[in-house]
Amino acid sequence: MYSIKFQTISEHLAKGSRFIAVAARVETVEAFTSLYLQTKSLYPSATHYCYAYIIGDNQEHQKASDDGEPAKTAGQPLLEAIKKKNLTDVALIVVRYFGGTKLGTGGLIRAYGQAGREALDDAQIIPKLDLDSIEISFGYEYQSSIDHFLQENAKVITKEFTEKVSYIISSEHKHTVEIISALTNMTKGEITPRIISSTKTYNQ
Repeated sequence: MYSIKFQTISEHLAKGSRFIAVAARVETVEAFTSLYLQTKSLYPSATHYCYAYIIGDNQEHQKASDDGEPAKTAGQPLLEAIKKKNLTDVALIVVRYFGGTKLGTGGLIRAYGQAGREALDDAQIIPKLDLDSIEISFGYEYQSSIDHFLQENAKVITKEFTEKVSYIISSEHKHTVEIISALTNMTKGEITPRIISSTKTYNQ
């Protein structure tokens, strides 16, 4: 799955109305609630605060709100904008300042959808990674070659130097077996890697 790295804000104008769109990564419903309240506090005099979000590895949490606009003219176009990019853990909030001219059902759908799409188009898309944390211990004679290998293939999280060198490294799950095999061969079987945890994360 994919999400966005940083929050983006864009503005769309339609017949005098301002549509300010906020796109952000939210990994829980509670995180969305916090974002929503923060957005309302930043734009306290707006007419509407419409939103949509998709949260979860399987996109299982989905919600859209028209916040007083005609049914399915605001929240649904925002939800569709997220779906079209196949994103998850993403919220779109569009703040509207009414400009005095009614847009009609079609005009609202186009305005909210355009505002949401522009905010997502400005965002950097990143993958959600399956990472393994692996503990390895080895003799000092292998440190140089292992350090060189890890520079290209994994991230070193911690280092400890006692009778042996001990590292905790992080690698993408799809590469773990290959990395363990390479390290084992490099140390002629002396090293005994151990997977200590697995997690899903957007951290690059």
